[in-house]
Amino acid sequence: MGRGLDKLTAREVSGPKPDGRHSGGGGLYLVISGEGIRKQWVMRYTYAGRTREMGLGAAASVSLAQAREKAAYARSLVAAGNDPISVRAALERFLRRTPTFGEAAEDLMASIEGSFKNEKHKAQWRSTLTTYAKPIWSMGVDQITTDHVLAILNPIWSTKNETASRLRGRIERVLDAAIARNRRSDGNPARWRGHLAVLLPSRKRLARGRHAALPANDLPVFVRRLNAVNGLGSDCTWNDGELTAIFRQSFDIIAEAVAAPIPARTPEGVIRKKNGIWLGRQDSNLGMAVPKTAALPLGDAPTRRCLSRFNRRGQCGRNGFFS
Repeated sequence: MGRGLDKLTAREVSGPKPDGRHSGGGGLYLVISGEGIRKQWVMRYTYAGRTREMGLGAAASVSLAQAREKAAYARSLVAAGNDPISVRAALERFLRRTPTFGEAAEDLMASIEGSFKNEKHKAQWRSTLTTYAKPIWSMGVDQITTDHVLAILNPIWSTKNETASRLRGRIERVLDAAIARNRRSDGNPARWRGHLAVLLPSRKRLARGRHAALPANDLPVFVRRLNAVNGLGSDCTWNDGELTAIFRQSFDIIAEAVAAPIPARTPEGVIRKKNGIWLGRQDSNLGMAVPKTAALPLGDAPTRRCLSRFNRRGQCGRNGFFS
């Protein structure tokens, strides 16, 4: 049987052979030198009227089958009008190219997409980075310095401290990923401990005081005024920023103090459920019997307008009805 492109066998490659070129067929050669010590694969081809040779690796690490695959790929490039050596050089330059911060951020967000709590969390990541990290978005990850990070954080560190803190952490994570992928050799300029912690002012603790609450004795009057108003904004309960519209005819508001006090071990403002929703206060409870089937989502604008109409926004906010 003719050997054609299969002029060598794996045993012949590993066995003793004299120094020189040994054809493997199709332009593939096993080049042996140093009295059989060094064995290299070489692909010989003609491109643009010139004969060229391209190394395919040492025989100790590249098997005969792998060398044949590489030679076949090189032949296909020549047939398509491309120089295999130039194509390989371009690929190596691309792989060595340092990605921009924007590219690194996109890669990281794609790789951690499954860890986002929801679409809103995912959108927040992208929004903070594309909005505030815009000055470094097109910079290579190996070019970003501490000064660049500070230039981004300083303008919002005092006015939008929570956003700035999250932004810093996200920039740090993007650069950490670049370091892990050998795209950056220096340290992380967005690192907090022992670095930005000594360059930026201490974070101000958020003053999370109690929400202004509607006095219990004022609730009957407030409810009567609500009942006299048409509109969905007056027919709702609100909790933790999520509003749920309730049809007026589907529940009864009990505008009276309930004798059972909140136990001392129960934090103020915690909603206690008992035959409906219970609104906690320090010394009394107000109950609202709400059927579960009557709810539908509602934005917060109607409620804000409703509170504004009764001049209650200055006295209590939406959260003040259960704090």
